[in-house]
Amino acid sequence: MSFKYFTLKSFVKLPSLLFLLLGLLSASLNLEGKEAMTSFDNPPPPDTCYYTLELFDSFGDGWNGSYLTVIVNGVSTDYTFTTGTSATFVVEAISNAPLIVIYTSGGIFQNEITYNILDPSGNNIFSDGPFPQTGEVLNIFACPTCPGPYNVNVDKVGGIDAEISWTPADSSGIYLLEYDEAGFLLGTGNQLITSNTNITLTGLQEDTEYDFYISVACDNGDSSAVIGPVQFKTIWLIDVGIAGISSPLSQCGLSDAETVEVTLKNYGD
Repeated sequence: MSFKYFTLKSFVKLPSLLFLLLGLLSASLNLEGKEAMTSFDNPPPPDTCYYTLELFDSFGDGWNGSYLTVIVNGVSTDYTFTTGTSATFVVEAISNAPLIVIYTSGGIFQNEITYNILDPSGNNIFSDGPFPQTGEVLNIFACPTCPGPYNVNVDKVGGIDAEISWTPADSSGIYLLEYDEAGFLLGTGNQLITSNTNITLTGLQEDTEYDFYISVACDNGDSSAVIGPVQFKTIWLIDVGIAGISSPLSQCGLSDAETVEVTLKNYGD
């Protein structure tokens, strides 16, 4: 079997060839000086989720100049209402981006004002009022793909130890705790790793203030924001004081040589 070699003119007519060459030249000129675009240059918008603001006024005349400012990824919006007993607003947030809420007082009738902030699942994550706290009241990462633990509590403090617990957001997460004397630089403290939702810090110094931080490595491979510092102070191991007087039972008719019997108690650890 043999093959023949053909030139372009043997199967393309000249007008068609010219049209093809002109088209290629035009495309080349249009691209000159421009960056080539791919699907990666226009990524889809980030994941969004929705928080709810529930505003209430007990008198029924709105918030009288007070308002909530919500900052989503650096963009701020004010929320208030001027008449009626309540108003509800839905706030669009960006997953894993900062969400900050600030309360500004109108100066009057603060006893009438209350509000709730609900997360995308409808859980109440913050409430305030009457007489709401002014300034920044909430600072979180919205809809985190790896939410941190919440309800972080110092349950019991002794002279040389402290019991800590929290509620998990990821039941399969691994928790990192870091603690040391108050004011320590994060990354330089004592570190503990646990899969439990409670832990006892040991080897502490009595009558000393401590800070601790906690974060979680989620099962999806992501890590949460660091929560803290949470503060506590240890007590004295030995702190003896009078718990009660056993004798005399009355202060009437006491002599100069009266014997007083007391009950002592160690209020330390």
